[in-house]
Amino acid sequence: RERLAVADGATEGFKAREFAQALTRAFIKNPCQAVPDEITAWLTDPIQEWRQGIIWANLPWNALTKAERGSMAAFLGAVFSEWQWNAWAIGDVCLFQTRRFRVIQTFPLTRPEEFGYTPTLLFTNRDRNQKSLENLKIRSGTCEPGDMFLVATDAFACWLMGIVTSKEPEKIQETF
Repeated sequence: RERLAVADGATEGFKAREFAQALTRAFIKNPCQAVPDEITAWLTDPIQEWRQGIIWANLPWNALTKAERGSMAAFLGAVFSEWQWNAWAIGDVCLFQTRRFRVIQTFPLTRPEEFGYTPTLLFTNRDRNQKSLENLKIRSGTCEPGDMFLVATDAFACWLMGIVTSKEPEKIQETF
């Protein structure tokens, strides 16, 4: 089984890069099913890894306040087996499935207008994840030999989505 995970830490979070990395490592090591209760349980390890990476005693008061608020990240995880794939996402990290220079599927967003300034995120604060998981996106699909899967975080995904939805074949072919 092949696994793919991408996370994009939010700038407002404390050590957001570290939380994003913990999420991707956890999914590659032990992917979970796209079920809110399973995701909640699965988040225990990446949240713990993020917390253990902070030297709490050395933080100045202002950093301590931000650290106590926690961190957050958009996330997409996919598992490929045989000629199928299954993915789940929270936020604006996007997967593009291409076949013969044509985008045949995008997930979880499908149009540039869907990108905003406040995407749904996963949090190191467990209580905040309940609301996030209400916006869980799930997708499954099939793939053929030669299919290519691209993943992109918000700004690049939005730009790429603009090209994909432009209906200008030469732009799409040049991009892919």
